[in-house]
Amino acid sequence: MAEMIPEKNGLINKELRVLMLEDSEEDAELIRYALQAAIPRLEFKRVDSRDEFERELRDFYPEVILSDYVVPGFGGRSALEIVRVSNPDLPFIFISGALGEELAVELLRIGATDYILKDRMSRLPAAISRSLEEVREKRLLAARTAELEERTRELAWEVEVRRRTEKDLLDSQKELRRLALELSMSEDSSMRRVAQEIHERIGQNLVAALMNLENIGDGDRRPEELETAIRLLESTIREARSLALDLSPPVLYEFGVFAALEWMAEKLQSAEGIAITLEIGRREPLPPQDLQVFIYKSVLEMVRNSIRHAAPQTIRILSGISPEGIYAEVLDDGPGMDPEVIEKRRNGFGLYSIRERLTHLGGRLSIKSPAPCGACVRIDLPTNLPE
Repeated sequence: MAEMIPEKNGLINKELRVLMLEDSEEDAELIRYALQAAIPRLEFKRVDSRDEFERELRDFYPEVILSDYVVPGFGGRSALEIVRVSNPDLPFIFISGALGEELAVELLRIGATDYILKDRMSRLPAAISRSLEEVREKRLLAARTAELEERTRELAWEVEVRRRTEKDLLDSQKELRRLALELSMSEDSSMRRVAQEIHERIGQNLVAALMNLENIGDGDRRPEELETAIRLLESTIREARSLALDLSPPVLYEFGVFAALEWMAEKLQSAEGIAITLEIGRREPLPPQDLQVFIYKSVLEMVRNSIRHAAPQTIRILSGISPEGIYAEVLDDGPGMDPEVIEKRRNGFGLYSIRERLTHLGGRLSIKSPAPCGACVRIDLPTNLPE
């Protein structure tokens, strides 16, 4: 595929293959004419049947799909489903004489890139350019992710090769810590993207499948197998929504870390049957969002660690803004832990991982186990990060 070239003076300066699903030759010609001025090197093909559409997907290798919603014998929705199976990132833009708002929103939810009304064709070149830019950004993100993964593998190999030389090993560990922070931020961005995909694509598809099953036959006379399938779908939809929230809780990004901790405490208390209380001190000024995300995920790991290993009856969470930065503390009434044992534990992504990342950020993690029982884990993170 030819490399994408950005717009210049309103033009898309690259060869662009556009496949049009349209039963009206006159409308297709008007659309081609509208695009010709903005895309001088346009390759344009029109099809009006499923067989032609699938053949040109293979042979023409289009970079943009334009489609009317209503095509006799083969509609735009069916074409969209075919494209999303074979090429999820391929821009797909609906062009129709009239699309209701609810239908337009539904098409966007199931994978359409955009929709244009035929009496507003002036928007089409900009919509195509925007969709191409989104594809370019996705590819750049994928390339960067691959680069980070490759660099991580290289560093891991270097650590193994240089493990006999203490100085080289320490240097590699510092580099790994730096990379771990970068990957942590990239991981959060990826989790948010995955959560959005689960909610907007997988969740919508499951809901659509459930609606289709519920419409089959009368509810009192459905086969037992169908009822079982409906119950399984309902359970899967609930789990998908819960997973999307766990991966990237919207409250964290919309209202900040303290609102997210309130949501998390309430959710875990309901799920685990443990009394969890949250006490928040000063709430302002909030640190940058990246650090709020780190604090939230650290507290979540600390609470889960307590639930897994201490089997407590109650858990207290203390958090707030201090003169030095932001702090969070988790206390439980379990059997307690030996801080020296925790200090020596070097495996896993639990408290040791939190400590390692805090160290690079200039923060600290402390563990206390006061008599006769219980444990207290506290993290402090400065607002001004070290270089």
